[in-house]
Amino acid sequence: MIQNAGTTFYGKLTHTVFSVDSIIDNAIIISAKRFMNEKFGNKYSHIPPHLSYALVPFPINNLEKAKIEIISYIKKLRPYTVEFSELKYGERNNIFFIEVLSNEIPRLHQEITNLLNVYRDDSIRTKDLERVDSGYFTEQELMYLKKYGYSRVFDCYKPHISIGNFTVPDVDVNELTETLKQLLSGLYNKRTIVNNIHVSFHTDADNQSDMKVIWEDTILLK
Repeated sequence: MIQNAGTTFYGKLTHTVFSVDSIIDNAIIISAKRFMNEKFGNKYSHIPPHLSYALVPFPINNLEKAKIEIISYIKKLRPYTVEFSELKYGERNNIFFIEVLSNEIPRLHQEITNLLNVYRDDSIRTKDLERVDSGYFTEQELMYLKKYGYSRVFDCYKPHISIGNFTVPDVDVNELTETLKQLLSGLYNKRTIVNNIHVSFHTDADNQSDMKVIWEDTILLK
């Protein structure tokens, strides 16, 4: 049992995470991410464009069992089509992202989250427990955090592809938004086929460039 700021969690802290996503190899998005890195210190520039389905705090002792089940599940999947929507800026997390539309994404998110949650053993990330102290989470997010170890699941899950953030001072967000919209204009309302699932077990870190991959695999959908 963990207690923090009057909130009780039944489980244990972990510094390892299981993540599942699809790599989106798109030249327009890659170019926009590179622009953010060169001009605004984007800390996500080293991460390939991807569509995330699940991020689950995970104990390393359950890795082998989870690997078998998640790979078996993925091998039954088929390629599917997504549509790129519009650019948005999340002020809360200081991140620009492209919304992605498909009926398949919420289904995959739900099934993968439930599959991995069986092996989570009520683990929670240290940085999320620290966020509880600051009142960062809404009541619904806090409920999901307790039950699934992550706040952005189900109703709080928004399919997207991150473009990046800024780490330099005095940025005019409105001006930067318009610049990114122009860079990404060839993407809007276009479709692409998702033909892979990437799974990764890695350490957690405040800066994603500091994460250490323990195991990963990319499975092509057929």
